[in-house]
Formats: sequence, structure tokens, C-alpha cells
Amino acid sequence: MTTKNYLLLKNSLNLELSVVLQKINLIHAGKSSKIGIENPEHEEAINIFKVKELEKALKKLDTIYQEKKNFTTAVSELHKHLFPPIIISGEI
Repeated sequence: MTTKNYLLLKNSLNLELSVVLQKINLIHAGKSSKIGIENPEHEEAINIFKVKELEKALKKLDTIYQEKKNFTTAVSELHKHLFPPIIISGEI
């Protein structure tokens, strides 16, 4: 079950990555208006950022899973990587 869940998460991240890459390709092809993008340059910048983050997430997931061989730990570590805790200092 552990490996199955790991592969499902990995496939999900890969699918999301391919969707984002398709959006970038449509923007480059000049078809952004057909998919409802009003500001192609802004949308492209957001999508390029998403690609980088998804690629990092996939790499991190693989690394953690190979080290730990534990799906729960891998997901927990990936979550910490993607959503680091916000530390606010100072007085309110």
C-alpha cells in the first residue's frame, strides 16, 4: 500500500506538471485567448514558477521516499518542503 500511494502521488504531481506545461505551450502558440487568459505574460510567469516548484516537489518526494522507504514520512517531509512554517517575530 505504501508504494501504491507513493506512485499515486507522484503520478498526480506529474499530471499537474503536464497541465501547466500545456498552458505554457498554448501561451507561446498565441492561443491564450482561446483558453481565457487575459494577461499571457503574467500567466506565463506564474506557470513557469509552478513548473519549477512541481519539479522540486517531485525530486524531493523521490529523494525522501528512497531514503525513508516510508510513504507517510515522505509526504510529511514534502509538505514541510512545500509549505514551510511561517515564523513571525516581534510584538503584536
